[in-house]
Amino acid sequence: MLSRQGEFMARDSRAAATSGEPIEILLVEDDPDDAELTQHALRRMRVSNHVHVCRTGQEALTWLMEVAARGAALPRLVLLDLNLPDMTGAEVVQQIRSDPALVALTVVVLTGAPDDIALFDGQAAGANSYIVKPVDAEDFRDVVGQLGFYWLILNRPPVEVSLPAPRAPRVLYAEDDPSIGRAYALALEAEGFQIDLVADGDQALERLRLERYDIFLLDLHLPTMDGFQVLNELRAAPRLPLPTPVVVILSADDGADTMERVFKLGAISCLSKSEYTPSRLARRLTEWISQSRGRPA
Repeated sequence: MLSRQGEFMARDSRAAATSGEPIEILLVEDDPDDAELTQHALRRMRVSNHVHVCRTGQEALTWLMEVAARGAALPRLVLLDLNLPDMTGAEVVQQIRSDPALVALTVVVLTGAPDDIALFDGQAAGANSYIVKPVDAEDFRDVVGQLGFYWLILNRPPVEVSLPAPRAPRVLYAEDDPSIGRAYALALEAEGFQIDLVADGDQALERLRLERYDIFLLDLHLPTMDGFQVLNELRAAPRLPLPTPVVVILSADDGADTMERVFKLGAISCLSKSEYTPSRLARRLTEWISQSRGRPA
């Protein structure tokens, strides 16, 4: 049975949830029992029209990126468990705050252990708040209902929100010929791209493990690890930050069988050095990235 305060909150929540746009919450929680308790509390307080559940941090980040790329409405609130199987809640928050499309999201971090608060400074990591989950199920439902009521019903964002300028498209280019690499880098930078050059496959894989790129340009003929080996490693890699589209740069002696092989390994396109000048490549990349972000080139 709801308390008197709960009845008041539920009444105002119903009015808010039915008077405007649908309210969606993203719940990032790997424990099925906690996920069900959270959803039950939100249903009982009627502070949300829909709760989307992700079990890992990477799943949540990928889903948010896809929603933003489609131009669809982002969730009004992200409830984020601190201890996830693939990354910490702090790491998820940091990635959200580093992306201009997601930076304004309201993120509340949940933890089951009070000691975790000493290890996680929610404000420093960029979270709006953090909550210790009560052990008692009924207390847990009350806490979730109250935080949903506050962040979705009572809290109002400033009228004007200053957001960072859109980030420059990031390109990673694996090319062992310094003169070719510099020529393409200068052309891409002139078109507003941020480009990182690496000279071999090992360096490329290390960058992809640590950072996010919009496009990965891959020359097949690299030292230490050729382009085919890089593509195989990317297919087998379990935990890259986010999938990165790969465009293979072909040499004049690469034939149709080479193209078929790289497509099977996951490349989205093949471009020939003899046909694509640096300026033409820059225009083509602009088209791809604009399409992937859901806006016209």
